[in-house]
Amino acid sequence: MRSKQQVIRTLATSILALSLLVVLSFFLPLTFGFWHGYDDPLLLARPLLSWADYDQHLNRLAVPLAPLIALQLTPDRIDGFVWLAVVVHFATAAALYWILQQLFVRPSPIPLIAALLYVVNPSEPGRFLVIVMSAYAFTVLLMAVAVATYIYSYRHELRWVLAFSGVLLAMALLSYESVLPIALVVPLLVRAVFPKHTHWLAWAYAWWGITGVGTVRLLVFLATTPTAYQLQLAGAPVGSVVELLDNILTQIQPVLAFVQVTPGEQGFLGYGAAAALVAVVAIAVLGDVSIPRSSRRTVATGAVVAAVLCVLSVLPYFKFSYVLRTQFFAAPVQATFWALGLGFMSSLLRPRAQQLSLMAASATLVLVSTTAALFAQSNSIRYKTTTDFSKLVYVYQQIHAIAPKIAPGTLILFVADDFTSVPFGLNYDVSEATQVALNVNGILSARDVMGWQPTYSPNGVVFGDFKVLGRPIGKYEYSYSEVMAFDLAPGGRVTLLKTFPDLLLPDGISAVGYRPMARIERGAEDPLRFMRYSSWMKPYDPDSSASADIVDPTAAVRLGDGWYPFETYAGQTFRWVNNDAELVADGSEQGAEVINLQLEPGARPDDQPLKLEVLAPHDRVVGEYQVSGASTVSIEVPASATEFRYRLHVEDSVAPTAADPRTLNFRVFHISETTP
Repeated sequence: MRSKQQVIRTLATSILALSLLVVLSFFLPLTFGFWHGYDDPLLLARPLLSWADYDQHLNRLAVPLAPLIALQLTPDRIDGFVWLAVVVHFATAAALYWILQQLFVRPSPIPLIAALLYVVNPSEPGRFLVIVMSAYAFTVLLMAVAVATYIYSYRHELRWVLAFSGVLLAMALLSYESVLPIALVVPLLVRAVFPKHTHWLAWAYAWWGITGVGTVRLLVFLATTPTAYQLQLAGAPVGSVVELLDNILTQIQPVLAFVQVTPGEQGFLGYGAAAALVAVVAIAVLGDVSIPRSSRRTVATGAVVAAVLCVLSVLPYFKFSYVLRTQFFAAPVQATFWALGLGFMSSLLRPRAQQLSLMAASATLVLVSTTAALFAQSNSIRYKTTTDFSKLVYVYQQIHAIAPKIAPGTLILFVADDFTSVPFGLNYDVSEATQVALNVNGILSARDVMGWQPTYSPNGVVFGDFKVLGRPIGKYEYSYSEVMAFDLAPGGRVTLLKTFPDLLLPDGISAVGYRPMARIERGAEDPLRFMRYSSWMKPYDPDSSASADIVDPTAAVRLGDGWYPFETYAGQTFRWVNNDAELVADGSEQGAEVINLQLEPGARPDDQPLKLEVLAPHDRVVGEYQVSGASTVSIEVPASATEFRYRLHVEDSVAPTAADPRTLNFRVFHISETTP
């Protein structure tokens, strides 16, 4: 029996260790990337967080709870989602600790180790997407606390605590049906651990009754809603047993992520070592806690049960061939499995060596997982697992600086060739993000992966037919007099276009009435909502190597088709250029302008000079150049209110090679604009 001082010391140590680890292994990594780019803006729009809509179209009545709490914390900033995610992550680890503490008869380090491993668990790649995945993480907390309070009520025969756990269970079931497999086995696990209690049947009926009602509710919903989101995700039946087993294996494999080391993580070893030190100190403070030989079988059985639960927790995703958002409900069980496994392995050693082995093994897992998380998150924008929120802020702050007060009913049209370099996901996300930030609508001129793209009629810009939760969120038509078009460069630079881009318009149609400056009103500026930097956030730097591009920020020039991605090599920044790559320049009524391209030819047969032609529409040659080395090519843009589109053509273009499929005629280091 532990003394009161020992209990207090253990509890204080656990709280402090979990808090420090949440900061090092969860908060710090998420600061590198937390914005998914898909659906995040929808969760910032209160009108779309309708309980009735989520219930009617998803059978997920309680899903809006987490985003609504976050919005209540910070109504016009994203910080509420971040702080809620941090608190939820800590609270879930604490709930797991409480569950395991109740299941162990004598003092054991396993509950603390499991809680520590949950904090750093790398299995779920979406755990840092704190806005779009907020409801998943919150549901895990609901379920963990429901199980912890159910066990507590059972041990102490407290019916009011049982009722509280039932409410939490119902909320979890009304959030995501994926908790069903775990929910079904909870009473059986309690019975196995506490076999002598006589009231098990009453407690089991209460728990299973709520679970049964949730199951029936789900089945009725699926039977009466042919367009249910769950059925759409299910798609076609699994083609074969092999495919089924492959999918299940895909969902189970992330449990091994604790021991997967990625090359290139060395830069974050210091943070990983600090997290590992926290784990070592926390386990050491517990004192000489060993697992007696008599408990070895119990620990081994627990590890086997945890392994089975790992499978059950991902079973609802047996048709998924990917793991994004499929590991949330498995994460606590995976941490428990590893803790029990380490406990069993240490029990094979002498008592004095057990604590040392537990400290060493736990610290290693924490070190590897924390370092891997920081490395992956620091590269998440490059690998497109997250979208650069700071770049999004940079874009909207430029618009707000140009137009501090925009007339209601305005459409912001972002002009970009595609979605590859812009901080947006889909066009309906552009629409919602612009509405929550500027209180006007917005759209990108490019076609997104769903096929959504604005069209241009004689009367104006038309887009929409977006649907979220079955509800149309807009089919819009704006006259050209209501449109403000902004060129959105790959580096994030925004330029208000004084003339509507002709190349967006079908033949025979002109943007009659386009006067963007008329949409800017006088008076007190409207506040910019959500698209603001937080104190913990690194502001976007358009001149950094990660965000800069070859076009000078002051030049009224943008890149069209045919440009390869921005690169940095040997201290130089550039883009390779495919044949017939396009260059778009905005003309000026004030006079002619000159576009200057600093370029260098690629490798050519017999070191022949590069013959470059600059072609206007209809293949009209406006410039011919022979380039032998690093040179500057100048293109004069006539005085005009329209835009000009040029093609950079090489007659004797080099062929791609087996080593590089690109056409590497020449590379451009910098594009600037001057007055002749």
